[in-house]
Amino acid sequence: MRTLKALLYEPGATSIPVLTNQVICEAGFRILHQRLVSLVEDDPEVEVGFITFIDADGETSHAKTEIELFHSQKKVQTTLRAMSPNFFGITELALFNSQGHPSGGQRVQRHEHALIVGPDVHRQAAEIAAKHAKWYKRSFTGAKVIDVKKVATDKVNLARMAAYLFKPPYQCMNWCPGKDGKDGHMNHSEKGDRFSRYLRLAQLRSMMSVEQVTFGGGEGQRIRSDMIKFLRALALKDAAGGKQVLHPDAISSFWVDFTKEIRAEGWNLPIIKTCK
Repeated sequence: MRTLKALLYEPGATSIPVLTNQVICEAGFRILHQRLVSLVEDDPEVEVGFITFIDADGETSHAKTEIELFHSQKKVQTTLRAMSPNFFGITELALFNSQGHPSGGQRVQRHEHALIVGPDVHRQAAEIAAKHAKWYKRSFTGAKVIDVKKVATDKVNLARMAAYLFKPPYQCMNWCPGKDGKDGHMNHSEKGDRFSRYLRLAQLRSMMSVEQVTFGGGEGQRIRSDMIKFLRALALKDAAGGKQVLHPDAISSFWVDFTKEIRAEGWNLPIIKTCK
């Protein structure tokens, strides 16, 4: 239990910037926010857009989990580059309490969020979203495959948007299908919440680094490159002096042993695809 608590809550538990390290996520948010503010201050006419991609190909089970990062990120980056050369994005997971998966467990939907920056990006993003929508499959919720929103460029709102990209999944989703001709809707009610499901989400995040889930183009890629260098150094610094509890290579084996201990036999060791 000591190792589990360290991995989920303590900076320096492992020497790479994993997503369960809140210090790492907060540092990433601060870097992104500062650089976004600089881009806007350098050109007050610049626009910022918030793009969400939800592709049914990203659906998996929380028990038999397979997370594909390489091809999905490559596809969304093609769309984002058509919207603006400058973007920063991240891959996230949403777990649905209300929806079981055919292979067992609950449905988990991989999705991507991105911030785009540039002149006239609101109009361009809307046009490209309409053209590229055919590349993506609608999920079981019927949500838009590419959703485009305008972002106010004041410092406070930019901080809110940057923080959103680094937030942990602190709530599960509920999908309520439509009835009698009415549209369905989603909410974040606590009905159906289970501690074990949040533990599983934490496990998945502990096995992915900021480097694996982020992507960028143009100024966004420069932000990402500087961010990764800083976060790698920060993780090493925090883990120095004997504070590291787990070597990065030992995280997977720790979870194999832990799931046996808690008798979570239905959980696989997640498959996370980061290359071809």
